[in-house]
Amino acid sequence: MKKSRRKYLILIIVLIVGLVISGCGSADNAAPPTKIIEPDEEGSSENSAPAPAEPPTLTPEPEIVHLMVPGNPIYLSSQFIRDCNTGRWIVADTKIDRSYGCDQWSQNLVERPYDEDYNVFYPEFDILTMQMGQDDLWYYAEFQIFENGSSDRVNGYIGLELDQNLDRRGDMLILVKDPENEDWTTDRVQIWKDSNSDVGGFTPMVADYSPTNNNPGDGFDQLFFDQGRGDNPDDAWVRYSSSDPTIIEFAFKRSLTQNEHPFEWWGWASKDPLMPESFDLNDHFAELEIFGIDNSCGWLYGSAPDTTIPNLCYVEPTITPTLAPEQNSCGGPPPNGCGNQINQYWDAGACSCAVCGPNQYYSEALGRCAILN
Repeated sequence: MKKSRRKYLILIIVLIVGLVISGCGSADNAAPPTKIIEPDEEGSSENSAPAPAEPPTLTPEPEIVHLMVPGNPIYLSSQFIRDCNTGRWIVADTKIDRSYGCDQWSQNLVERPYDEDYNVFYPEFDILTMQMGQDDLWYYAEFQIFENGSSDRVNGYIGLELDQNLDRRGDMLILVKDPENEDWTTDRVQIWKDSNSDVGGFTPMVADYSPTNNNPGDGFDQLFFDQGRGDNPDDAWVRYSSSDPTIIEFAFKRSLTQNEHPFEWWGWASKDPLMPESFDLNDHFAELEIFGIDNSCGWLYGSAPDTTIPNLCYVEPTITPTLAPEQNSCGGPPPNGCGNQINQYWDAGACSCAVCGPNQYYSEALGRCAILN
């Protein structure tokens, strides 16, 4: 009986020890307590979607500070040229006769300030006269355009092209879009340069366009100055004349040409964008692709005229009188001119009215008879 009690006691002790050991092991393997995530002040939690990234901060462009502003232009009488006056031939409610102009596309002389249907004349793109001059710091260029009968400003493009080494290829194009201020401004003024001397295509001044010509060049390919941004914020300016709404003036630093003479200059006016990369236009476009555009003949700055330059304005030859003074002093053309036909003109040498030959017209810009296109 005592032995039985001892066995039961031993068994109970073993069970108690086993339970104690089992309890200690389960405590070690117990699952960790659940973590309660408290919301922050905005009500978000660790499981919330990440906040959107802040947009990058854009660095503002530095303000353009002008150090010099052009003054009152000084123009030279020797730098005055006349361009064809297409507006004088326009008759109201009548289709425009292209033969009345001086357009010679093949020689880079463009005179078509009207639409492709020959119905609408654009007076603000008909250049009448141009003039250049200088002071100690600036070159000045003046455009006079046809009177448009209103105070409206040019809604288009005005450009001045320079050939700085007289190789018949433009080297620099100063361009303005929609000039409107009577004070000097660099707004909407650009200077383009040709970095690889391919303006003019294969043959400078001469039309090289053909449908199979896939490499007429990239024209003025370098934007050198853009509304005050560039090497010098004061390089080029534009304004309207405060006294004459038909006059637009450019001013540009003489340092742009290294103060060197001579150079050739001529002007452009266009209703549609003047595409710098497509110069010369007669190398990139067929003759009847572009309208609403005019350019002037060219003139030399700092040198006597060179009649071998294709687009040079007419240079009147010096005539040695061969007649007696009383026979040569006729007093000029008749008060009413020599007639209204485009092939009639005053021959100063003969002191009489004259007529151009068949299929010719008298070009005011060239000062001689020219072949009708």
